[in-house]
Amino acid sequence: MSEDSSILRPRRRLSVVSTNTAIEGVRKMTLSERKDSEEKFGGKADEKEKAVKCWYGESKRGYAPYNPRKVNQDSLLIHRLGKRIFLGTLDGHGEHGHHVSRTITDHFCKNIDSHVRGITDTKDLAQKMETVFLAGEKICINKNSISTEFSGTTNVTLCVTGNHLTVLNVGDSRAIVGREDSSGKLTCSFETKDQKPDSKGEKERIIAAGGRVFAVTYDDGIDGPARMWLGNMDVPGLAMSRSYCDGVAHSAGVISTGEVYEHDLSSDDKVMVIATDGLWEFMTNEEVLKIVNKYPLTEAGCRSAVSELIKVSNEIWLREEQVIDDTTVIVAVLKVC
Repeated sequence: MSEDSSILRPRRRLSVVSTNTAIEGVRKMTLSERKDSEEKFGGKADEKEKAVKCWYGESKRGYAPYNPRKVNQDSLLIHRLGKRIFLGTLDGHGEHGHHVSRTITDHFCKNIDSHVRGITDTKDLAQKMETVFLAGEKICINKNSISTEFSGTTNVTLCVTGNHLTVLNVGDSRAIVGREDSSGKLTCSFETKDQKPDSKGEKERIIAAGGRVFAVTYDDGIDGPARMWLGNMDVPGLAMSRSYCDGVAHSAGVISTGEVYEHDLSSDDKVMVIATDGLWEFMTNEEVLKIVNKYPLTEAGCRSAVSELIKVSNEIWLREEQVIDDTTVIVAVLKVC
């Protein structure tokens, strides 16, 4: 990476620290903006529903010592439609990342019903989910009050219909399913794959579009994550290969097309965990499921599991990076018939 006085010493994983507010998201918060930094949603299904038994989700603002007034850029998505339930997490980044993640979440929840009501084919369901999300992205791009050149969001949203799971994944948030073995231990039976700039197929697409992929090496010799850059400038340093908005990154190979997963749930599949990379950056699937496994499969148990997951991940962030990423976690108990 070329020397540039505007680039300060970067953190290893969270993002490239820069005096360019469009890249880093450092900004002043107006008094009219929402002051609450957390979202919390819990619930349980009616007996006639087959999707999930209960769920709890929480979104918690991170911590950055250089930006004490930072806002939570994550967004929590929980939407019920008959016997279906949609659960998702969106992780905004950049100066307007919080506007992007929340605008797209709100648009999805307001418009998905009319698109999927009556649909039985899960492939059609996935296509309609993507259509609604991309329409939300277009709203952000066309909205004068939102600058999307250096701002965007990831998204992982799943829909449970009966015993079937349909997942749309854009970026590096992640969803997993925990299956109970004969000893009562939860093991991972399904996971989405993080879309990183150096992942197979993703790197090739970025390079073909004229972009570059490389990691920043720090003063202590430790390499950070692979990031994508323009062919002739050391921006934007995006640490994922797919996202909504991010106009500059999209000019060099980043795309908003999601990867679709279809998964048939078994009676041994007990829980799902959906979270932004504030959780996954330092914790493995196994470590996450080990914590979930400590609590009963109830709404109260989901609440306790989410609370501990956020607490543990925040402690690791602070120890490793001296910062804490915004962290959004949903734990849902499956009701597989």
